[in-house]
Amino acid sequence: MPFSALEKVRNAKVRAFNYKGDVNLLYEMRENKAPNDPPLTTKDIKQYYGLIVDEADEAFVDKDKTGTHLYSMTSLTMKAVQELEEKHDQDIAVLKRELEAKDVELAAMNSRIASLESLVQSLIDKGNQAETPTTENQTEAEQQ
Repeated sequence: MPFSALEKVRNAKVRAFNYKGDVNLLYEMRENKAPNDPPLTTKDIKQYYGLIVDEADEAFVDKDKTGTHLYSMTSLTMKAVQELEEKHDQDIAVLKRELEAKDVELAAMNSRIASLESLVQSLIDKGNQAETPTTENQTEAEQQ
């Protein structure tokens, strides 16, 4: 396909509209309503949703340019979903690789921290041994 169906779907302007015949019916309903009845609005007739031919991309318009081509719309929407799934799958694969790299980095950092903790503890232990005189050192100190 020479274009991205996802971009076509993303750029489509879905509009709410009323058919002209329904609007004419609304005018008749307004003329025939009782004076004390609440006012009638477009909310009182069926509302539809879709593309407006004059605003729609050529890919969605029928060959006479009088309406939308539903088969094309459906097919392009399906292709857009497939493109979106492919993109998400790629994004997920990248994120998984990044997470694995972070896990390796975290394991290395934890190993370094454990080594440093061990080194600090051995230095503390050596410092404590140097401060605590042995009985020989005490006797020599007392004799002097």
